[in-house]
Amino acid sequence: MTSTVNQPDITSNSTPLDRRFPRTLLVAGYIFDAQTLVQWAQHLTGNQYDLEKVSHVTQAFGHVQALAQKKYGITMQVMGEEVTVEDMLNIVVTQIRDFPDGCVGYPEDKLPQFNEGAREARVREVMIKEGFDPSKLRFGRKLTGRPKYW
Repeated sequence: MTSTVNQPDITSNSTPLDRRFPRTLLVAGYIFDAQTLVQWAQHLTGNQYDLEKVSHVTQAFGHVQALAQKKYGITMQVMGEEVTVEDMLNIVVTQIRDFPDGCVGYPEDKLPQFNEGAREARVREVMIKEGFDPSKLRFGRKLTGRPKYW
């Protein structure tokens, strides 16, 4: 029988965060909440979405993502550790960087900064042209996992 006394328990809170939940991709772009997503999707599609239902918010995301990708080549991603409408963040991705030390709980003030540039100006212009409320455009960065398609 093998002893596990000195083996780290990856489910334990005493285990370093990066061992439990790595988030090794740092993305930057325009971040917005589910309510803003639903408003934008309703503007784009004319459909009504129930903000209280995760399935409706997911459907709204799919519609906006499909339009952004097909018409403009813009990538979007759902962010957040919980699958609830309150915790869901959406990001129109403009920059990506590997960040091997990233994990859930990594201090935001320790993350590298990104600067807005020409790509962000183009994406901002497209978002506003497509009915996004300019007062809700917020450039930021978030750690995420590594989707298979990136």
